Amino acid sequence: MEAKNIVFSGFLVGLAVGVIAAVPVIRLCNVCCLWIFFGGFLAAYVYGRGRAVEYVDCAAVGVVFGLTYGVVSNSSLLVVGLILDALNLSHIGSGSFGLAGSALKAIIRVFLGIVLGASGSVVYAATSFQKTAKPVEAKAPKLGR
Repeated sequence: MEAKNIVFSGFLVGLAVGVIAAVPVIRLCNVCCLWIFFGGFLAAYVYGRGRAVEYVDCAAVGVVFGLTYGVVSNSSLLVVGLILDALNLSHIGSGSFGLAGSALKAIIRVFLGIVLGASGSVVYAATSFQKTAKPVEAKAPKLGR
């Protein structure tokens, strides 16, 4: 387990996906949590390029991705909301939940980021087919003397 590479991979992809997921039209793909799951998968791919990966390492990458994604996407959505308020477009397609509702949505977004990011990373670990050991040659037993 290389903590530096795990944190770097999860943080880098979480930052990118968190910003991308806040763009209003692209955000529609996140209705079924596609960005979160794909981001976890991508973070594990960045971590495990060209080497065998363990499930635990990939899950750790997914957790770092999920935390980063949750914080960055909440911040990005706040900025996008302020821009839409300035353009007087914030009333289109959404209701007002108030401060408590917004805080609850932010907590849920971080929780889903952790769970689905780790799930996407573990799926990468399960589908990566790098061999960890050399195959053992089977020798036929000698018959007779």
